[in-house]
Amino acid sequence: MGLYPASAMDVSTVFTVSVLKHFHLLKVDAHQSTENYSTILQRLTNFIFPGETPNRKWELARVWQPWNYLVNPKQNGFGHAKASVNPKAKAAPISLTLILKEIQTLLMLTTCSPHSP
Repeated sequence: MGLYPASAMDVSTVFTVSVLKHFHLLKVDAHQSTENYSTILQRLTNFIFPGETPNRKWELARVWQPWNYLVNPKQNGFGHAKASVNPKAKAAPISLTLILKEIQTLLMLTTCSPHSP
């Protein structure tokens, strides 16, 4: 079980990879909103008093974009396969360094957005 940070600067909140995979599945296939999934996480954490659980809606919304950006190339066959093995990979392979720089840029942009708490 891996952990994925909610911010690149001051890591105080992390999400497990299994939670992000589950959220990705519900967001893409069932079109579930971030607010609804955050409420589900609160219920799963403390079913009796979900209001006492911290609401991580903003952190989940911020981490969703870079996580989705990281997962999409992998799901479409880029990143691990050679061009001769994977017919989809006709363009130059995406380097992990480039992806990590893009994720860091996205995190910086979303951290500085006016909707941040």
